[in-house]
Amino acid sequence: MFRLGRGHRMYCLSAQGNERGVEHFWRSFKQKEVYRRAYETVAEARKGIADYLRYFNEERPHQGLDNRTPDDVFYKRKPLPRAA
Repeated sequence: MFRLGRGHRMYCLSAQGNERGVEHFWRSFKQKEVYRRAYETVAEARKGIADYLRYFNEERPHQGLDNRTPDDVFYKRKPLPRAA
């Protein structure tokens, strides 16, 4: 995953509880990607995993990040204004 330039970006507000965030990510990853798929080839598995990581980092808002994506936080992008 990391050789493709993709990987999970983990952000925690404090050192305490880091394990909980990591465990939550892996549990979600396995439930939402790995267990729902029957990969036929290693290439298919790599693509599915890379797609999930892209979605997780670039598209999925995270409540713990003030409904921003990890990429928004990592690249210091401003949050979009909320609809009135």
